[in-house]
Amino acid sequence: MTQSALTKYTAAEDFGQLPLALAHLTDDPSQVAIYYGVSGFLGFVMGGWPIAAYIAFLGLNDFLYARTKNNATKAEKASTQAAELRKILGEPEPVEAPAIATPMMTAAATPAREQNRLIDTLIDNPYQCRAIIAGQRTGKTYGAAVSTYALKQDGTKVYYINLQDHGQGNAAAFAHADKVAIGNLAALGKSEAAIDLVGDAIDIVKEFYAEDDAILVIDEWMSLGAETLEVDGLDSLWREIANKATALTSNGLGSGKAIWGLAPFFKATSLRKDARTLKLFAPLVLSIAPGQSVPWQNPKNAKTTQITMSAQVLQDVCTNWQNAIAFPADELARQWKRDGSDRVYWWNGLWHPIGQFPALPTPMKKAESSTAQIVQPDSALVESLNRAIGRVKADSEVLRSAEPSAPQMIDDEYEDVFGPVIEEMIALVFKGKNTLAKVRHCLKKSSLAIYCNDLEEIFLDDDRLIVTPTKTPSGQISVKLELK
Repeated sequence: MTQSALTKYTAAEDFGQLPLALAHLTDDPSQVAIYYGVSGFLGFVMGGWPIAAYIAFLGLNDFLYARTKNNATKAEKASTQAAELRKILGEPEPVEAPAIATPMMTAAATPAREQNRLIDTLIDNPYQCRAIIAGQRTGKTYGAAVSTYALKQDGTKVYYINLQDHGQGNAAAFAHADKVAIGNLAALGKSEAAIDLVGDAIDIVKEFYAEDDAILVIDEWMSLGAETLEVDGLDSLWREIANKATALTSNGLGSGKAIWGLAPFFKATSLRKDARTLKLFAPLVLSIAPGQSVPWQNPKNAKTTQITMSAQVLQDVCTNWQNAIAFPADELARQWKRDGSDRVYWWNGLWHPIGQFPALPTPMKKAESSTAQIVQPDSALVESLNRAIGRVKADSEVLRSAEPSAPQMIDDEYEDVFGPVIEEMIALVFKGKNTLAKVRHCLKKSSLAIYCNDLEEIFLDDDRLIVTPTKTPSGQISVKLELK
């Protein structure tokens, strides 16, 4: 720094606002910290405390300057990316209008002047950890899917976890994600398949935290974090999520990644301790517009229910985030009704219509494995399996001792009848079913499932597989499978 610049510098006004030394060379806060840490140590060794204190002053100033500049650069980059992503979605640039300052404690919310859609809010600032609290039929999962799809086109890694999935198309909506863990722990109980599913989710969380540009969407947060849900490894999953979530929320844009937690309501007292991390995230509320209703048909009994605005959702946010969300003003509600906006969201003190979601592309059907042919069982094959298993189990030793050609007869029986079933099981491993429990689960609805136990020994002995048994905390054995 030049002498004239130093003369103008005053600690009271310029501390952290101007670079003094190394911050002229780099705006990476971590590099600045390392350089000054080494310099401070050497200064102390060579010149004692006065030199070390001077270097510490320079270092703290330059670190604050570098962090501010670095965050500003990332914010500018995020804004540029948002504009590019709107082009990908075929949407026009938003026109800014002067916003009305709305006191958080007013009795009725002032109508928002900016009519930003939900996906605009999510895309414009993707690296903010959000608690998306949403009533039924408000489109929280699909909105997150559309937004992350757009971000994915610009290189952002996308991860999705839903371990309480109810089969409502969430897997298809997140077909663009780099990795997913989807299943229903409540249905799987304490089975090996449930333990494996939790293990997959833990691996995804670890990979997400290792990335520099990534979004992790955790769906059904409340039911997954419930204290009453008991599955081996679940506490480890939440501990993995919570350990670094605080750093994400404090670093903001500087972290380059964020978690979006989706929940239909929020009751902290019913959650395990680490799942309460959601309270650190910024709340975003989705709701049916007041005075309107949206029909919902229960897929289990085909009964139709009219869903309306949930005052309880608003109260949950007020209670847990200390935010007084005012009920939308009557004027705003009438405006939404005239405009045909039946779903709305609250963010940063203002209400907006959720808006229309662009359609996601239809997921392409993955090609079948080239290493194994999937066969559909028919009655003839099932009958052959019945006969073959009976003969091999009861008569193999007799046949082997009775005539030299018997071993060849058994090998032919395996090739013709057992072979297709083994190939189907190998194909499942190729498609990502990397434990024995997952292979069993995939075949449980097949008419071949009853033969899997009989053929498991042959399957696990297949030369194409690497089989690794591991012991879970509860003492169960999980058999991991890989193709060589």
